[in-house]
Amino acid sequence: AGGEGCVVNSPCVLSVRYSPPAMLPLALLALAYSLAGPRRYDGRGRRGLSRQALVLCAPRPLTPRQLNGRIANASTVDGILQLHAAHGDALDDINLSTCWSRLGRIAKNADRRRLLQDPALLAPLARQTAAALDDWGPWGVSATAHAAAKLRLEGGPYEALWSKLGTAAAASARDFNCQGLANTAWAFATAGRPEPALFDRLAAASEPRLSDFPSFALGQLLWAFAAEGAEAASLFDASAAELSAGRLKELSPQGVSMVAWAFATAGRPAPALFEAIADEAAPRLAEFAPQGLANLAWAFATVGEPSRSTSGGEAELFGLEFGRRCDAAADLFRREELTQLHVWCLWHSLECGQTEGMPSEALRRRCHAEFTAQQGRPSRLQRHVGAALFRLVGSRPREEVTIPEGYSLDYLVEWRGARVAVEVDGPSHYAAASATASAAQHRAPSSATLLKRRQLRSFGWRLVSIPYFEWDQLHAAKGSTAELQRRYLAAALDEAVAETVVAGVS
Repeated sequence: AGGEGCVVNSPCVLSVRYSPPAMLPLALLALAYSLAGPRRYDGRGRRGLSRQALVLCAPRPLTPRQLNGRIANASTVDGILQLHAAHGDALDDINLSTCWSRLGRIAKNADRRRLLQDPALLAPLARQTAAALDDWGPWGVSATAHAAAKLRLEGGPYEALWSKLGTAAAASARDFNCQGLANTAWAFATAGRPEPALFDRLAAASEPRLSDFPSFALGQLLWAFAAEGAEAASLFDASAAELSAGRLKELSPQGVSMVAWAFATAGRPAPALFEAIADEAAPRLAEFAPQGLANLAWAFATVGEPSRSTSGGEAELFGLEFGRRCDAAADLFRREELTQLHVWCLWHSLECGQTEGMPSEALRRRCHAEFTAQQGRPSRLQRHVGAALFRLVGSRPREEVTIPEGYSLDYLVEWRGARVAVEVDGPSHYAAASATASAAQHRAPSSATLLKRRQLRSFGWRLVSIPYFEWDQLHAAKGSTAELQRRYLAAALDEAVAETVVAGVS
């Protein structure tokens, strides 16, 4: 293509050099025509490309449908980013949401790390999306939120995007289809975005349509509400009835354990559902992954009345086969799953008095070691309570005491001849509530907090739990704060000593 009069950097040659593969034949034809056709002069006596060639070479704008096809067929993250850089101003809401959906689908772990390390890569797409979200339809909002969560986008660079997504999702909640409701809830729970108003609307939109949900989408929805800590008692109760009526059979083992985990985490009593879960899971234990086994065990330990494990489906569920399955997967359990199994071992052996179905001693030791390693550090609130206990009892109370079962006690004090465990419960010990929840609902202990209290008492401990909000009120009350704290602690310790405590099987 170096004929006389051909300028190497002319528009036509550039068109050939940078044309997409599908446009290359047309670009080559234009170049050939420019060399053979009538020439034009540039005013300095030099011949350039013909006017017809320039017209033929001029790129034609792609239609939104064509753009969407290219985005949907992009095979790399960089390919999508390049398409957005080249055509950003021409992309409509469907094109933009397809960019996000495709990114969420094809991004690998290395891509996610790169995007998190260099927020500038996604900044133009995120800004354009946030600016346009008010006019989007429900599919685009749900797909974008789902993709952003899969990409693990969080922090300052994406705050505006998540904020606008929350507003748009709340406005579109009634228009989402069932999968859209589940995906949106999953996205905000996975991203750790506290959106009480949004989850209230998602619950209201989901509950009348529970029978229309695909079974896995329903499990995904319940998981999201539990992980978010959203108060949705009516949704959980209706879902329990729906799933107990035979729909558990439609779920994979992962789905069954996810439902059990969700109800246990949400602290919703559902005896009929857990009986159905036991009946469904027992003959399928070989299909459960290590995470599923751990979630299942933890869920039953958290919500089950101990006596229930001695009869019916639950006895079969946690029989010899369960122990064998745990031992077979011993090297595959992650740290969190080992702690879940330890809680189950405490429930199964000490609370229920059962020995059948226990994992090997070696695995139990690993579970115990991991459980004790997970205990937290004293908070400022805990330090303040400790100082008040010191003033009350006249000696420094023992702090962060690890008991043989693996639990750590915030404080251990001697009071009127009895040993009393004192637990200081900060905000993390309480479940989140909905935007319209009452004051009592805002103060509901989390399932993990209730589990620890129950198990400590079953081990024979006298227990005082000090909620952060009650302690804070002592500062706001009239009178000497130190005197109010002394009276509060003395009354709580007296009540604990007066309790009748029976250790062992309950």
